[in-house]
Amino acid sequence: MLFNVGSLRLPMFSSRGCPYACIYCDVQQKQFNFKSVGKCIEEFNALIDLGATSIHILDDAFNINRARVSDLSQAVVQNGIQIDWSARGTVEVREAVIADLAAAGCKRLHVGIESLDDTVLEYFKKACRLKHIEQFCELCNRYGIDVLGYFIIGAPGETDEYRKTLPERIKNLGIRLPYFNLLSPLAETPYYDELLRSGRFERDYWGEFCENPVRDFIIPEVRSVEEEDHLKSVIDHYVEHFKRREMPTFVS
Repeated sequence: MLFNVGSLRLPMFSSRGCPYACIYCDVQQKQFNFKSVGKCIEEFNALIDLGATSIHILDDAFNINRARVSDLSQAVVQNGIQIDWSARGTVEVREAVIADLAAAGCKRLHVGIESLDDTVLEYFKKACRLKHIEQFCELCNRYGIDVLGYFIIGAPGETDEYRKTLPERIKNLGIRLPYFNLLSPLAETPYYDELLRSGRFERDYWGEFCENPVRDFIIPEVRSVEEEDHLKSVIDHYVEHFKRREMPTFVS
């Protein structure tokens, strides 16, 4: 539905875990564990034997280890693997890594960019800043790798001017596949803990749910009804904006 990649797009994992500490993220495994290059090549071939026309590496942080990514990319070439494939990773500014990925046929990188504002990126405790995002996008554009960029709306300090200009800034970066989320308090995240400490949440809703699960549980809203509706309308506007430009746009 999202990509013109044939009839069967299959996932695989080459690693698990992410060492970063982004406050909104519920990836609990901070130790980075990974499969050998040989094992990954075996899985590529096994999925192709099953009839896969596209493979997506659904890692938490695919490109953390530069040497591993380059070795895997080179092994894909050496083993004559020719298939549409993509990976979920982080903002990458090492040209050699992007070059190796492109040479191995990687078509897309799915990356949590989240914001184009350094103040918000700092609040999120992101490891990258705007200059790194710009460099990453320039490299991907140069080497022919599409970027599926995840963006979060609704962070403290996010201005109306930022929200107004965001679609055009995304376009100027060459990001063809923007995906928008509202900042939400996922369980066991630093953001959720902050809401508890500050008193914005009067009790531990996630803890109560874990002790007594109920069907169709919904965490209470952090924002007022008016602000929540406004942010949803902002995202609706983004979707319409990119539809007019005939660019795929996704919202969770």
